[in-house]
Amino acid sequence: TTNIPSSQLSTTIIPSSQFSTTNIPSSQLSTTNIPSSQLSTTNIPTSQLSTTNIPSSQFFTINIPSSQLSTTNIPTSQLSTTSIPSSHLPTTHIPSSQLSTTNISSSQLSTTNIPSSQLSTT
Repeated sequence: TTNIPSSQLSTTIIPSSQFSTTNIPSSQLSTTNIPSSQLSTTNIPTSQLSTTNIPSSQFFTINIPSSQLSTTNIPTSQLSTTSIPSSHLPTTHIPSSQLSTTNISSSQLSTTNIPSSQLSTT
């Protein structure tokens, strides 16, 4: 192995004006479509897959003190309200045939007598 001291080495800087850039128009480029029949899918059985369980002791939790959190109050003047006219709201008509009526017999009703002493007149 021969070590050449850096004092005997020279550096040549080629200015960028001596470089050239060639633009190839898109009309000269070609696209090749490979039909799906020529593509293959490899199914790896789950028996060849491995699962790594990371113990919770290797996780860390960062607690950010509330003093470092900021709250932004947006004044109501900057909030907008959108009124939807009733003509844009849908109405669903349920035919009476789908409604049911329940008759409660008077025997199922209870009457509570409140003494007048418990009533107040304003």
